[in-house]
Amino acid sequence: EPTTYREAMKSSHANQWHIAAKSEYKSLMDNNTWVLEFGIDYNVIFSPVIMMEVLRLLLTIAALLDFEVHQMDVKTGFLNGYLEEEIYMAQPEGFKIPGKEHLVCKLLKSLYGLKQAPRVWYQTLSAFLESLGFLKLIKDRCVFRRTVDNLTCYIAVYVETY
Repeated sequence: EPTTYREAMKSSHANQWHIAAKSEYKSLMDNNTWVLEFGIDYNVIFSPVIMMEVLRLLLTIAALLDFEVHQMDVKTGFLNGYLEEEIYMAQPEGFKIPGKEHLVCKLLKSLYGLKQAPRVWYQTLSAFLESLGFLKLIKDRCVFRRTVDNLTCYIAVYVETY
């Protein structure tokens, strides 16, 4: 297995490596291509996490009432939120535009490794759920509820902050 972009591009699977790097953008975090300063590049990084007592209560209710419980992971969630701050970064290795290597990129959306990425993802997911008619519980902002025709759906949100 190659350990650097250069090694990957010399391998017989260079095309697959390039496609994977481009689609996931994980290489940006490994390249340390940004430095953020509190109060200038970001202000708030806090992202709420469901209280364990609330999660236990939801699972207990589900067991007692024989509700279905599903779990999912949004693998690229942090890449979906739009940034409020102006953040610039150097062009990542392997994606530099020939003849324009001196230019930087202005980020429009969040990336893995940004301090505010968990909060931006929570805000994006929260706005989406609310647009579908879900309401946040007053006691825990990570639990959303929607009732239609006497059927209630609860969604518990946990944003990993790496």
